[in-house]
Amino acid sequence: MRGRSGKRPLGQYRLPTGSSIARAMACAGSVVFPHVRHAPGPAARRGTVIHKFIEEARAIGRVKALDNIKDDGIRNLCNAIDLNLFPPYLESEATYELDVNLQTARAIHIDKPRDYPYNAHCFYGTADLVGFSEDGGTVIVIDIKTGRRLADHARDNWQLRFLAVAAAAAHGAKDAKVALAYVNEAGDVEFEWAEFTSLDLADYMEELSWLDSTLLKVSEAVASGYAIDLAIGSHCDWCPALLNCPAHMDTMKSMDADLAATRGELDQLSPESLGKLYDRLSAYETILKEVRSSFRTMANSGPIEIGDSKQLRFVSNNHTIINSKKQDEFVQWLVANGPHSCLRVTLDPMATETLDKARELGFVVDAKLPTLRKVNKKC
Repeated sequence: MRGRSGKRPLGQYRLPTGSSIARAMACAGSVVFPHVRHAPGPAARRGTVIHKFIEEARAIGRVKALDNIKDDGIRNLCNAIDLNLFPPYLESEATYELDVNLQTARAIHIDKPRDYPYNAHCFYGTADLVGFSEDGGTVIVIDIKTGRRLADHARDNWQLRFLAVAAAAAHGAKDAKVALAYVNEAGDVEFEWAEFTSLDLADYMEELSWLDSTLLKVSEAVASGYAIDLAIGSHCDWCPALLNCPAHMDTMKSMDADLAATRGELDQLSPESLGKLYDRLSAYETILKEVRSSFRTMANSGPIEIGDSKQLRFVSNNHTIINSKKQDEFVQWLVANGPHSCLRVTLDPMATETLDKARELGFVVDAKLPTLRKVNKKC
């Protein structure tokens, strides 16, 4: 499941969606500081297509659902997914509202995916698949993952914890059985299951209530100009508030000195100093990745004017450009010409089959996406 982000005044916030609760637990700043919206990348768009296929295939059939997929590579992957692994009695895309103040929940309808309403003390999220045992006492929740494996296991996953609490409270179930369903590049599905007792669900409800009250206090402190404790770590990756995070901005202030140190005699530093320097350099990379992503998001709407008769815009590399519409013709060319020592191409992000076929035939592939460059406006 994917969360949403958008700009808002400092001190105003909405509770995190199910997929963002873990980050909020680690750092309240990820919620209360203004967010910067990023366009979804190729991996996210690919994941959306796979999720949509599973939902549609269970409703209208595999053949019709496959016909709705334009990219051949993703279509082949989806065609390999064994839909029988997902019990037919499970409902797709069930959205829940959990009020931690009243400790109640309800299933709700939303017009657009992840377009959640706002109500005080309410968490929102959508389960990829949800159902119940025959006696109704156990709620079953499955969350489908198409990217890399998560660091936390199903039992420790806050997205599953929230959905289990919400679905159980909404439908009167006592306990829960949950799973992360990982879909790999070959279309194979691997489940990681966990079970939550009624005591577990009560504990998770209490922790979510604590998070609600904590975020309110932190938000009021930020609005009043007070500094708050912030945590920098792996949860910062893809944090929508990173570019407005004081901790990361303070980190950037020391970048010049740290980079100067890397040009010196690193072997003269103590092991402790080397470790701290490496951690800071990793933090810089995280921030710079977010800044670059923001520029790319802006450039998706057209060139960015930067003064001095220059602009930032996407420029294709001087290589063969292959998009998803041309890839069938290109694959035929690959088969006819046999392996080369090197093939350099600019790929449409969705043209995944081209890369797979090229590697299968023994090509050494150097794939290049269009580059964001500073150019003269007349170019």
